[in-house]
Amino acid sequence: MKIVQLKPSQRVQGRWLAQLEDGTLLRVGENEVLNFSLYGGKELTEEELRAITQAARKSGLKEKALNLAASKPISRREMERKLESWEASEEETAQICDRLEELGLLDDQRYACTVVRHYSGKGYGVRKLQDELYRRGVPREMWEQALEEAQDPTNAIEAFVAKKLAGKEVDRRELKRVSDALLRRGYQSGDPAGPGPVQPGRSGLKNYEIRSDMMPYKIAFVSLGCAKNLVNTEQMMALCRKAGHIVTGEPEGADVAVLNTCGFIESAKSEAIENILELAQLKQDGKLKKLLVAGCLTQRYPDDIRKELPEVDGMLGTGSYTDVVTAVEELMAGERPEHFERIDRAYDDGERMVTTPPYTAYLKIAEGCSNGCAFCIIPKLRGRYRSRTMDHLLEEAKSLADSGVKELIVIAQDITRYGSDLGDGTTLAGLLKELCKLPFHWIRLHYLYPEAITDELVEVIASEKKIVHYLDIPIQHCNDGILKAMRRRNTKVELEELFARLRKAIPDVVIRTSLICGLPGEGEAEFEELCEFLKEQKLQRAGVFQFSPEEGTLAEKMENQVDPDVAARRVELVVDLQSRIMDEYNEERLGTVMEVLCEGFDSQAGCFVGRTYADSVEIDGHVYFTAAGLVSAGEFVHVRITGVSDGDLTGEIEE
Repeated sequence: MKIVQLKPSQRVQGRWLAQLEDGTLLRVGENEVLNFSLYGGKELTEEELRAITQAARKSGLKEKALNLAASKPISRREMERKLESWEASEEETAQICDRLEELGLLDDQRYACTVVRHYSGKGYGVRKLQDELYRRGVPREMWEQALEEAQDPTNAIEAFVAKKLAGKEVDRRELKRVSDALLRRGYQSGDPAGPGPVQPGRSGLKNYEIRSDMMPYKIAFVSLGCAKNLVNTEQMMALCRKAGHIVTGEPEGADVAVLNTCGFIESAKSEAIENILELAQLKQDGKLKKLLVAGCLTQRYPDDIRKELPEVDGMLGTGSYTDVVTAVEELMAGERPEHFERIDRAYDDGERMVTTPPYTAYLKIAEGCSNGCAFCIIPKLRGRYRSRTMDHLLEEAKSLADSGVKELIVIAQDITRYGSDLGDGTTLAGLLKELCKLPFHWIRLHYLYPEAITDELVEVIASEKKIVHYLDIPIQHCNDGILKAMRRRNTKVELEELFARLRKAIPDVVIRTSLICGLPGEGEAEFEELCEFLKEQKLQRAGVFQFSPEEGTLAEKMENQVDPDVAARRVELVVDLQSRIMDEYNEERLGTVMEVLCEGFDSQAGCFVGRTYADSVEIDGHVYFTAAGLVSAGEFVHVRITGVSDGDLTGEIEE
């Protein structure tokens, strides 16, 4: 028989239906989806089908249990309950839990302390905490030690009440509800500012003043576009959290969804509008109250949004991220806020709520751009180039290092010009030297403009071991006429000299670039010149884009516009050329041992996955490797490269 179709079940979340050739439907779990996708369309006997399903199920159970135990403290009892909910048999449960205990991944005591800390912060009293521990199967003898190691749960009641209710104004019904809840726990309100524990008693919350505008809201954030935009989103999240609001990444059920948009090119605008409409549908369905749109799209098209997208309740421009809390409160008060401060306002970025994996984080060292390329709208959306002060950057970097970040990615629209606007001699080379004194393992650089790469900078990159030999240098083209029309500040010869200089100083350097095909004036001769340049230079990484005539740019009104179909075909040709160059580079790495940053276990591939220094986050390839034991996400390991697969590498850990 053949499996002809695989589709999600409409009735049960996480279940799938496999339709056989004869029309029969088989219910399968999400752990078996991979195997069905691999074997779909092949002739299988019922026995083979059953064996595949059972093998996938057992493998999936082990993987899910391992990932769960490696991610947080968990007791054997809680793990057994999880496995039971995943439909594991008693034999499978025992085998998996025994193996996890051998690996030291089940810890009842740590789990008990984690539960106490979590629930004491929610205002649970001692008796309530004991009930929670008992419900979760924590042995009685561990209660006392867990309660002692965790923050005093008695004080947690006072902290809970002070945070949620002090200085607020609620109606009598709300007052009675909260008061009754505390009385059930055996506590009275006490003085919110007092340092001592709340004493048992019968009185309610009569001492509290109330302001309804202090009530916390649930705010969901969605970030589109580049890493620089993500940093702005993280800053807005931190501001909302600091104001006492609940921050989430799930818009459904939120009071306000904040969508931080990109509006750089046509595809980014389309993505932003699609997301607005999806969030608007949640509003219509009663699953979201308000929609606040921020970022480049609002900065660029505020009038169009007002006219064409009435679903948007408020807007923030790119100079007004710090107004997010005010805008949220105005939304919930029934207003339609629009905050558009000066886009080149000077302020140092503040606290962030980092959303990247705990081992990787971005450090944005400047805002805006003053290069004025003919095809680019960014200066009109983000303002002139403004460097952040080195003191603030080092303070933020130290905080990231202290939190466990191992890979720091230094970003800006152009990091090579860092400090040029400060007037105090600050340079990127100087900043990198200071960053290398912090306990990072890798420091990665995005983006370096070719004309501003100095000998001093090259020497620092070559000599500092923490700076990975991976440089993202956007050149856009190589033909001198096209470069001049673009208002770029370099020539083809200068690019060739730069790459030669870099390879001499840093023999293992990996160079990534950005290219645009179809710029006005690019004929067949100019395009062929670009292809020949790429063949000669063998740049290992490249992002290739079709020219988009953006409204408000100089290139929009240039003569000799290239037909979009011709430009699209040229993009395909360059992508194909670069793929061959990348494959050649990957084949050169066969048999070598490379340091890999593990990013976790890939359930579909059935092995661990990570990146080498030659692979940046989200834009480059991966290394899929096997290991005899557990490799934690964020751990650096050495992997012997044994294969190449569609731009990625495969290998096995070198013990």
